[in-house]
Amino acid sequence: MKLLISITFLVLLVACAQQSQDAVQIKIGANLFLTGNDFSYYAEAMQQGMDLAKDEINTQGGVLGRNLTIIYEDDQLDSANAVTAAQKLTSVDKVSVSLTGLVNTVKSAAPVFNDAHVPLIMLWDAKIPGIGLENLPYLFSIGFSTIDAGEVMAEYAFNKGVRTVAVVTHPDEWSQLISRAFITKFNALGGQILLDEQIDITESDFKTVLLKAQDADAIYAPLIANMDVFLKRARALNYNGPLLSGDIISGEVISNAGNASEGIYFTQIHEPNSAQMNHLKELYIAKYGKESDLISFVAMGYDGVHLAIDAINRAGSDNPEQVRNVLASTTNFTGALGSVVMDSFGGSTKVERIFTVQNGSMVLVE
Repeated sequence: MKLLISITFLVLLVACAQQSQDAVQIKIGANLFLTGNDFSYYAEAMQQGMDLAKDEINTQGGVLGRNLTIIYEDDQLDSANAVTAAQKLTSVDKVSVSLTGLVNTVKSAAPVFNDAHVPLIMLWDAKIPGIGLENLPYLFSIGFSTIDAGEVMAEYAFNKGVRTVAVVTHPDEWSQLISRAFITKFNALGGQILLDEQIDITESDFKTVLLKAQDADAIYAPLIANMDVFLKRARALNYNGPLLSGDIISGEVISNAGNASEGIYFTQIHEPNSAQMNHLKELYIAKYGKESDLISFVAMGYDGVHLAIDAINRAGSDNPEQVRNVLASTTNFTGALGSVVMDSFGGSTKVERIFTVQNGSMVLVE
């Protein structure tokens, strides 16, 4: 009996200690796509940036005199998993604010955060009207507009003399959103779409669709999978026109495609040469012993944490509703990827720039 009482007392003591520890921490959430998909390396880079920010903040004394902790959840880029993660972060972990990456899973997770009155910050994509994110006052974004990216590429291609384009897409929300924006803008400029074909994500041959595209001045292919294979196949079939794409083009795609990637044009996140970015690069090298190939995505996570903590500090509280109100009025936050000025819709949209590949490296065109 005494043993049972002792064990019960010990369990209660541990539970109380844990509650006490939780009470002195500032908790923010991060729902990322860390496994189970083809883009996990982007999420891993974001997580690295978040960890760098957390370490930096805690080294400098924490937040409101308390240590910062980040609770990570992995939704595997699955909408149902994103809902489960959102429910845990809001109801169990009771975070003050949370971070996430892409609009794909935000559409399912954001209503959970909204109903719980917990602010959610989207890091990669932008919250803009017309993509199904209306009536979500607790959702914010500091990311890049997929629609703007499509329009920027359409303008660039038309200004360079391209008048006919073959568009090849996947049945994926990003691929469809960016390609529709490209097509609408290109048509408005006076260009002509000779082919608009959607192919299965598992397609890895591409011969049929590329033969259909042979007469077009350029091919616009924002594909979410096998982009390197597509480039190789296009070159093997002697397509000589410009190949255009979106921010799916990464260092890994370029490396895998080899010479077939030379001369392609794509929209991608522009890495500013700023004091904040250079500081982040130094932090990264100090922690990981090398430079990052995905420093812009590291910066997304880094900026997201610092923006959240900036709001908590300005609110003088980690109360989610107070944090939300302060986030909505953000006008002078500057991170590694530039400034954040929230609009009335809850977004601070950044615009991607045009890059090309020269000698195996990304080169900014404009």
